[in-house]
Amino acid sequence: MALSDYRILKQRKTSKKLKTLAAGVHPVSIEWNQDQKQSIVKFSDGGRALGSCIHCINPPCLEYTEDELELEIFKEFPSDKTTEVCPTKAISWPQEGDSPIIDSDACIFCGICVSRCPVAAIYLDPDETTAILNDLPNKYFLLQNQEVSETTQKFLLEMFSQIPESGIFISEDDDILQRFFDKFKSVATEQKHSSQFPNHLVRNLMLEVGIKALMRRRGDTYLRMDIVFEQSGKKSGTCEVKLRSEFLDAPRNLLDNVAVLVSRYEISKNNMIPLVVTLSLPSQRSEYWRVIKDIKQVLDLRINSLTIGMLVLLVWNRSKISLDSQEILYVDSDMSTLRDKFERILGRELNITEGYPGFMESQK
Repeated sequence: MALSDYRILKQRKTSKKLKTLAAGVHPVSIEWNQDQKQSIVKFSDGGRALGSCIHCINPPCLEYTEDELELEIFKEFPSDKTTEVCPTKAISWPQEGDSPIIDSDACIFCGICVSRCPVAAIYLDPDETTAILNDLPNKYFLLQNQEVSETTQKFLLEMFSQIPESGIFISEDDDILQRFFDKFKSVATEQKHSSQFPNHLVRNLMLEVGIKALMRRRGDTYLRMDIVFEQSGKKSGTCEVKLRSEFLDAPRNLLDNVAVLVSRYEISKNNMIPLVVTLSLPSQRSEYWRVIKDIKQVLDLRINSLTIGMLVLLVWNRSKISLDSQEILYVDSDMSTLRDKFERILGRELNITEGYPGFMESQK
């Protein structure tokens, strides 16, 4: 039977075994990118241990909460409130298992589930190009012969929510990016994924890098924009997701979207960020860049460009992005590279060859 036949979104009964911390200690920090792939949790007695799954009653690696899918400005937006964290359904919780499991064949290595684990029990394995969940007990994470309870788990989660976290999930290079790129294309083209998959993926990536986002409800013929988003209830935006080659449709659709949002939601054009998210940037010869420039010159509207690879790199680096300016990710036919802008967001230079594989620069 297929893995997905066993999946449940969360525990419906508190029948899983409790995992607690050793008596008399509490976590003080989480460190990533050490000598090993998995995170290291430091404890108050000076000891260190690998993060280990605590069998969450409401596992954030599987589901978003309703509050996470609420926006201040777009309260009436007809959105798809799908709560699934993994858009490829790679992570699941078998009814008979004590913890979630990850299907390495379905995992696209994006890191979303890693960023959501409260105890850093999930990590990215670059050798296998998959996320891996660690459920092995150790001297600090102790498996108890009793069921999970709301009270004990709440106390444990509160302790972890107050400690600092440092480092990055994985360091980028040409090889690991190419493997992500290849795996993404392989998994994304499988017939089992719905037409909503691109929007679902981009919405979840945006949520993890600090952008509150909603995707439109499937089948809604009155509002066709793929995604709306906002930050701090002030700046808002509309996003078109194009993972194939229909690049020229994106800026034209965005103009329609902006008109609708200005008219129906009374949002000022000056407070709106139009955004196109693609798998890789259009080629330098594409008319897309010329259209982007024309729209800026005629309408004073700057359409920003972003790639799936850039969003994934933000997740890998545990970085957030603030779309607080119409210039932050704007490029056009005069300069079709986002490398300098993105490196300023990360605060460092990227370890990726220029032009490879189209995530930062247009391909010739």
